[in-house]
Amino acid sequence: MLRCPTCGRGHITKAQAAWHDGKVPGRYFEQCDACKRKAQAAMAVTLMGGSQIR
Repeated sequence: MLRCPTCGRGHITKAQAAWHDGKVPGRYFEQCDACKRKAQAAMAVTLMGGSQIR
């Protein structure tokens, strides 16, 4: 099981990652979906002006 480096949660098996190898960039499986969503939301806030958004 591959684990998310951010939260430690297991999110994809090594067999699944090997099957996707070459079809999807490896960095896609580095974080779990929840941590990816949080990172994307944080990036959106940064791009839209940071602390001005409430």
